[in-house]
Amino acid sequence: NHSFWQFECKYTLLEHTKPLNTLKLSKDAGMLLSGADDGQLLVWDVTQGSLYQTISVIFNGPVCVAIWTPISPDGPTTSFAFGCANGRVFIYRRAHETGPYHLNCSITAHDNHIEALAFDINHRRIASAGDGSVKVWQLDSEGHLKLLHTLLPEPFVIRSVDFLDRGSSLLVCYLESHR
Repeated sequence: NHSFWQFECKYTLLEHTKPLNTLKLSKDAGMLLSGADDGQLLVWDVTQGSLYQTISVIFNGPVCVAIWTPISPDGPTTSFAFGCANGRVFIYRRAHETGPYHLNCSITAHDNHIEALAFDINHRRIASAGDGSVKVWQLDSEGHLKLLHTLLPEPFVIRSVDFLDRGSSLLVCYLESHR
């Protein structure tokens, strides 16, 4: 006897006016980040199927990538980061579990598109990829970024980056080189 999963559309979340580039579900699956070519990052309450907050960064170009940056593995969704087409990375935090997110930090991380972001919860570090290079940033207790290390640039687009070995190593995937 085979059982098959049947899925139904629970909610259709409509707010973006241009193509989506990133979706990131929180670890507890209660909140969702969506970023698009319209220069907006939207925060959704997926348990209610409703828009929680709109963050407009249209002067920075499309929102390319977003990640959650929780304080602890089991902690609430109190902060996130996202990167835009002009190379800026934004950190947003909220003071209370139910309040709005506020801009905490904004930096120019790369000269062009932020291709990928990764978060190391063990050491509270963020890796940003753009311009064929990866930079590793320390996210301090105040929510500000300090540059720790820059990998030498490669002449290839970086498709993804992630931390491994509990944050002691980086995995970098290049698009054109198949490395």
